[in-house]
Amino acid sequence: MVVCGAVATGRLAVAAAEGAVEGVLGGVADPAGHRADGGVAGAQVARARGVHVLGAYPGGIDTGMLSGVEAVKASPGTVAARMVAAITAEDTVVFPDDASAGAGAVYLTDPVRLEAMLAG
Repeated sequence: MVVCGAVATGRLAVAAAEGAVEGVLGGVADPAGHRADGGVAGAQVARARGVHVLGAYPGGIDTGMLSGVEAVKASPGTVAARMVAAITAEDTVVFPDDASAGAGAVYLTDPVRLEAMLAG
């Protein structure tokens, strides 16, 4: 079973497990309705219950939300395929398009450098 839920920061949280919880990050709930805070705390609760949690951090995606915005955008199919591959590989983090993968690699190795890059 795959359960998805968007969280306030714009990340997409994906949990995959048989008998997965009804909500995911930003509302993790077990079948009895006990809730945990979202984010890291929610991921920890879900993982402790055997739920695979994947944090997906996409860049711009070519959807209606970004229509009229001049920017590099990934196709929804590319983003979805990379997220499915990450779930299959049991990764915990995925940057599912070329733009976010580049920024993600810098973030994971030198977040101060990424901050400088984004500042211009």
